[in-house]
Amino acid sequence: MPSKLNIIDAIKSEQLFGASFKDLSTWQAWITLFRAFFGLPMDDADLELYRQCTGRKNPPKGPFRELWCIVGRRGGKSFMSAVIAIWLGLFKDYRKYLTSGERGTVMIISADRAQSQVILRYVKGILHASPIFSQYIESELKESIDLINDYGNRICIEVMSCSYRAIRGRTVLAALLDEASFWRVEGQNPDKEVLAALRPSMASIPSSKLIAISSPYARFGSVFEAFTDYYASDDPDVLVWRAPTRFMNPTIAQDYIDKQLKKDPSSATAEYLAEFREDIESFLSREAVESCAILPGDLAPEGHRTYFAFVDPSGGKGDQFTLAIGYRSYRDEKLKTALLRGWNLPDPEVAVIDIVDILKHFRISTVMGDRYAAGWTQSAFTKRGIDYQTCPKAKSDLYLSMEGYVNSQRLEIPQNPDLIEELLNLDRTRGKSGKDRVDHPRGRHDDLANAVAGLCYALTSTESSYFVGCDLSAVSFEVKARFHRKVVPTADAGDIEIVRTVIGLAWPGERAGYAVVVAEGKHGKDRYLFLLQEIEELDSSRLIKLVIAAKKTHGVDTVYARPDPYLDYYNREAYRRGSLTLSISDPPELTPAGTQGVHIHHHLKMLKGRLEPGRKSLLIPKESRLPGYLMELTPDKAVTATDLAYPAIAAAAFAVSACDTWVYDENEQQIIDELNASLVEED
Repeated sequence: MPSKLNIIDAIKSEQLFGASFKDLSTWQAWITLFRAFFGLPMDDADLELYRQCTGRKNPPKGPFRELWCIVGRRGGKSFMSAVIAIWLGLFKDYRKYLTSGERGTVMIISADRAQSQVILRYVKGILHASPIFSQYIESELKESIDLINDYGNRICIEVMSCSYRAIRGRTVLAALLDEASFWRVEGQNPDKEVLAALRPSMASIPSSKLIAISSPYARFGSVFEAFTDYYASDDPDVLVWRAPTRFMNPTIAQDYIDKQLKKDPSSATAEYLAEFREDIESFLSREAVESCAILPGDLAPEGHRTYFAFVDPSGGKGDQFTLAIGYRSYRDEKLKTALLRGWNLPDPEVAVIDIVDILKHFRISTVMGDRYAAGWTQSAFTKRGIDYQTCPKAKSDLYLSMEGYVNSQRLEIPQNPDLIEELLNLDRTRGKSGKDRVDHPRGRHDDLANAVAGLCYALTSTESSYFVGCDLSAVSFEVKARFHRKVVPTADAGDIEIVRTVIGLAWPGERAGYAVVVAEGKHGKDRYLFLLQEIEELDSSRLIKLVIAAKKTHGVDTVYARPDPYLDYYNREAYRRGSLTLSISDPPELTPAGTQGVHIHHHLKMLKGRLEPGRKSLLIPKESRLPGYLMELTPDKAVTATDLAYPAIAAAAFAVSACDTWVYDENEQQIIDELNASLVEED
């Protein structure tokens, strides 16, 4: 090939690039761009377009080293990137810079390998279309093509994803950054880190070129920063060229663009008019997300935890079917992700089977999910014994609800690179109505992030519980090993004399039974209630044994429970064991006249009164399971709290009610009277 040939001559030659152009007249704007970038002579028409697209007044004095080409969609970017890659690989002499056996790389970097394959296919197509170019092909692989030019330089045109690790170790002759506006700006491989790794690889080649060709997107990232710093600037090394779609490709019909502008002005202005969007910003900062990613992996289920779950179903077409399980820690008021899973399977039924097994392992009987294929999803879970609840919030609203927990570091997530990347890639868009909308960028996924955001909602939506506004901070105290001294030391009240201890018991039969040991204590004129022990046991014999042991240890007078057919068996079993006979009865003072058995709503009122702030509350150890159960109870379920679902709350309510009949002072009596008055009004 002639050594004095420039890129414009090569494009016009039918033996070289010309064979791949159908109508060269429609590519005149690109030819002008190449004249400017490579420092070639320009006529008046070229200069007029140059000034219009660069904001510069003066013509270029020579070739540039960097090009940031911001062009509307369908403007011919990928094809012309292939032309530049071949030109720089075949027509330049790098013998001064490449040692024996060293291969120079023309690198095409895209958001992912699939996207970069588009340019590589153009490269291979152009090379094979020219009888001259095809002679320089040494070998072809799936992600690269090796060439040997007239100067004996061994050249590799290679495609790769935007990973700063993958770039290292190569001698880069030129780097073409494909659609760099859509790279992971805050993700696992931020665009700034890729550029920081790329420039040293080009430092040994004085004539190396950095060329970014992209549609514009949001007002952040390296493309926007280059536009801000160098557009309309006379910098001799960096050229910024911005042009709408029809400037670069007049074959795109104006009617089509007008329709897109009418349909979605914000998006189409960026896509076709090459304007950066003003309505998009990064949703979460890297610092905030990384401060939340502190869990090394999955957390094993703990018996005293109350877990919630959220799923993001998928039809198996590229997206993952994801599951997030977590709990709310009332010790530090944080939301903790215990497990995060994703299934990329063609049959979503298989994912449901696996998820159900995991839910049962965590003792979860209800899962929340989005509205995707809600009918099928609900049926798939229900027939396997799991209740499926459709989340009332849209995905964007889930993200917005999660934002405060991330920024305040009240959410703990696993150190999962895919999850972190998805969270950092989320964009915030301002809609026409002024409402923010959060979603992933085009070509990205957010399945794991959506599951975590849904889990946050599932955990925090329980704040509207029956006990909302109560003091569930779980005041810590210690119980002396030898309890027969009848003393409980506390940090804020000193030694408190124990005057009475009772056990509340709720035994639903089909679920784990629950027993709560509550003590009445006094310190001077002050009276306190202490939660001393909790027993949760599914096996009935084991439960009886543990309750009998607790009764002996704490010197309990009576075990209080609601009338239940299981209690007859309980008494017989205790008597048969010869341990002692347990007297199980309802506190008569708390049974409303004319009713049989215990009025559960009254018991809950008593328990709620003991949790009201501003009085001597029920003191609860920090490791207690009770606050988690309390937050599950909603007002519509309060009346039936002693049914199969809430034995822990019922047991605590029975014990507190029994103690409160004995623990009155003038102030407490007023509170009890108010509770009774409110009960009459509600009934």
